[in-house]
Amino acid sequence: MASTSLDKQQLTGIQMGSGGTFTGTPTVILDNRYGRLLTVTADTQGLLWLTTSNKDGSGTPVPSDDRVVVIPASDAGGEGGPD
Repeated sequence: MASTSLDKQQLTGIQMGSGGTFTGTPTVILDNRYGRLLTVTADTQGLLWLTTSNKDGSGTPVPSDDRVVVIPASDAGGEGGPD
């Protein structure tokens, strides 16, 4: 499971155990990389789809905001690709 934070500009994840319970400690997956993260959803292919919210009067917008960011939901790679 993953969650976003507008104020902390983070994506965090935690493992789901059997029966829908959480196990372990939340891990920061992204930290202050894309600005204010608004929404995260997982698809059936193991990808996490995120939206940013940087042009709503808060944060520091850049020309490429707001955007949709797609990242692998596991340790399956994704480094080095274009943003």
